[in-house]
Formats: sequence, structure tokens, C-alpha cells
Amino acid sequence: MSLPVNHVHLYYCDIKQNKINDASLLLLLNQNERDRYKKFKNKNRQLQFGLARWLIKQVLYQEFGVCPTQDYQFTDFCRWHVVGTEQQFSVSISHSAQYIAVVVADFSCLIGVDIEQHKKRNFSELLAEFSTPKEQSIIAREPDQQIAFYRLWTAKEAFLKASQLSVAKVSQQDLSNCLLHTSSQVANYCYQTGHIADGCYSYCVMIDTEVLIQLRQLSCIDLVEPDVGL
Repeated sequence: MSLPVNHVHLYYCDIKQNKINDASLLLLLNQNERDRYKKFKNKNRQLQFGLARWLIKQVLYQEFGVCPTQDYQFTDFCRWHVVGTEQQFSVSISHSAQYIAVVVADFSCLIGVDIEQHKKRNFSELLAEFSTPKEQSIIAREPDQQIAFYRLWTAKEAFLKASQLSVAKVSQQDLSNCLLHTSSQVANYCYQTGHIADGCYSYCVMIDTEVLIQLRQLSCIDLVEPDVGL
């Protein structure tokens, strides 16, 4: 059953908890994406690809009742159509280190999600490349510059995916409000920022519609197997 159009669903999972075998993953992919899955030489990248689609199907099943084995078309990395039906969803995918996140809406919208693992970097050098002077000034005053940096980093990446603007334009776009409030509006988009995995990862969702974002962690024990006879 579809929820009201002011809801979107953000699901995430830990790849290291994965107990899904290749056969189960392949069963859930459409033919084109099965071929892509088989071509990956890096096993971790292959898992990220397959489990991201698996995670989308978990959202569709648990929130909207779409059978996990239902065939689909996935276009432009943001539009998911359930084959044989009129059901279409707006989606976005992100992965970093051992975590994958997907955000799904059952209505047409511009949407983007990003997650990033916290790690030591040359923050000043990177900020000079992708942020505005105002954003840099706010981060310089923050007691925890790492947290502030990743809040801005994920906001820029999520905005990049949702707006589909160039990297240069996104770098110049002032998103400083994301450093001041965990959820609000910026550049005509609604957003939500936060942390997962005991604060070791930051995330941000950007969407061009006012929404309530529902966050849920999914572990391997929650996942619906494709052969359960649904």
C-alpha cells in the first residue's frame, strides 16, 4: 500500500553482515544488470552493485508490497519502473566503505542520497576545491571540523545527484544552511543530514519536495529471500 506522497524511505545496511549468495542476488536483478554484475572483477564493487538493488527491492516490498522477484527497469540511476504495472519510483543509491544506502519515493521527484565514512583527510585542501568561502568560514569555527566537513561533503554529493548540475556549479552553490541545521531547506531543496553506524558515517538526503524522511537500518536477518513464495 502506497504511503502519502510526503514520505520517502531511507534504508541502509552493512555489507559485512551480508549472507546473501550470488544465486539469490542474480535472481533479483533484471537481465541487463545481471550481465553488469557478472562483469565486475572487484568482489566488493560487485557486492555494492548487487546489494544496492537488493536493498531497493526490500524497500519496495516492505513499504509498498512489491514482490522482490518482480522484474524492473532502472533508468538514469534514478527511475525505477516495476515491469507489467504502472508503479514507478524515484530512487537514489550511495555506498561508502562497508555501508550502502538507498532512498525511495513512490512519486516523481528529484532526489539524491550520499553517505560517507569518516576518515582523516586534508580538509582545508578539499574544501578549497568544492566549497564556498561562507561554507569554509563556518567549518573553520566548528569545534569538530571532521563532522562539519562530512556534513557538507554529503550535502554537496546529494545535491549533485538530485539537481544533476555539473560538479563546478555544485561546488559554487552555497549549502551553508546544511552546516547550521540538520533538516531544513536550501537552494529550493529540502534536506536531512545525520549519522549512522555509531556516528562513523554521515548521510544527507536532498529532494525537491517537502517530505518526511523515514530512516531504517536493515540487517541480513531482516532481508526477504526471493524464494519465500511471495
